[in-house]
Amino acid sequence: FWPKMAHYFSSNYFEARDRFCALASEVGCSTSSHIVVDCDGDGDGDNEKDLTIDVCVLRLCRKDIADIFEDNREIDGGGGKILIHTSGVHGVEGYVGSAIQLRLLEKVAAVRRRRSVAADGTGKTDDGSSSKFLVLLVHAVNPYGFAHDRRWNENGIDLNRNFLSAEEFSAATDPGVTPPDQHGYVTHDAFINPSLRTKGSSFAYLFGFTGDVRYYVTAAVMIMWYGFAALKQAVVNGQYHKAGGLFYGGSGPEKEKSHRILEKVLPNIVEGYLEEDISRRPIRVVHVDVHSGLGPFARDTLLVFGNEQESLARSVFPPTASVTDGYGRIENNQGSGPAMGGGYANSIGVFPTAFRNVLKSKICMDTPEENVAKVVTTSVPDEDTSSSLPPSFYLGVTQEFGTYSGTRILKALRRENSAYNDPERKGDPAREALWKGAAQEVKSIFYCHGNCFWMDQVVHRGEQVWMDALKALS
Repeated sequence: FWPKMAHYFSSNYFEARDRFCALASEVGCSTSSHIVVDCDGDGDGDNEKDLTIDVCVLRLCRKDIADIFEDNREIDGGGGKILIHTSGVHGVEGYVGSAIQLRLLEKVAAVRRRRSVAADGTGKTDDGSSSKFLVLLVHAVNPYGFAHDRRWNENGIDLNRNFLSAEEFSAATDPGVTPPDQHGYVTHDAFINPSLRTKGSSFAYLFGFTGDVRYYVTAAVMIMWYGFAALKQAVVNGQYHKAGGLFYGGSGPEKEKSHRILEKVLPNIVEGYLEEDISRRPIRVVHVDVHSGLGPFARDTLLVFGNEQESLARSVFPPTASVTDGYGRIENNQGSGPAMGGGYANSIGVFPTAFRNVLKSKICMDTPEENVAKVVTTSVPDEDTSSSLPPSFYLGVTQEFGTYSGTRILKALRRENSAYNDPERKGDPAREALWKGAAQEVKSIFYCHGNCFWMDQVVHRGEQVWMDALKALS
């Protein structure tokens, strides 16, 4: 069947960015572009090939919410209500998050067109309704990876292991504090980060039928010998000692430029929103960060860190009939074993979980004394999932859409990374073509653009999650 949602997906980063900015402008949003990679080096942002993070500030009034949900729901008038939706932290996975963001913007545009109410950048509408909800759409956190179909950024760094303070970087990179082989990364380095041989059958070693057979046989032996859970943890936990290796979180002391931009821009927007109306304190924040790769095909899993966040997520995203079919299952990343959440228990610098600390320090410090404890806490009452939400919270959720098996994903990542870091690639057309072919394979692994069912389910479930978040905030 012809997919209903295929038109939300773009063919490349530049098309996705142009569509996002155009639709945001149509809706009446305030949009800002922030250069991550300046292609011409002049810093003025006039080159259309510059790689940017684009931030859309969307204000929703009571009528917007009522029309989106097609009901006359009563909205709690107190406190700030903020939804942050981010895409493309892992570059090539941005196709998925971008499509969901376009769906959100189109839905708002449709209800406003039906109501014939224009919204301006201040969040006021011409019928006198003031905005109650602040929705921040962050498009392409890792624009370099998105544009080049890589999971890593322009410095070969995994942004989902990089949101660390200088002190955390110091501890992570100190072998005396964090041994490089703490989780087995060094032990399995030759398997995780194979080098392209420079002589003889260099290409066959990793590519083609010979490379496939070699990889799957080696992977099967290692899984039987070490166990799947231990091998997975060694690969995905993140490491801070081998630059250019898979899942490298950087060496610090600063975060990568993408994170520094968001660390400055987003809190300022939120602070401005809170200052407009004193009744917007305390605040409720739901942050949804969209990824693809792990999990059952065309199913989404909501990943959180810690028991408090898990309890909160079960209140914000209540069980539905679709959960029994494998959609929207909530998992705690600090679990262990073969489940999706297993293997990440000791991961640090994970976005959006770490972003909570930015809002704590830059927003909550100005909160009246009696509200500080409420604002900075993320705990919920020790009750069942039907219990009411606390007056203030921050919930960071990773919405992960399944594509293919973990072994197939790793095969594509190691090939692409080895070809990209091949010292003989630049200046050698054959090796450059080899890398581009590997990058296309990575794209097809994280974005199943040829599967109608998968595309429909991604946009449908992405929409359901942001709508559930708005319901909880209201």
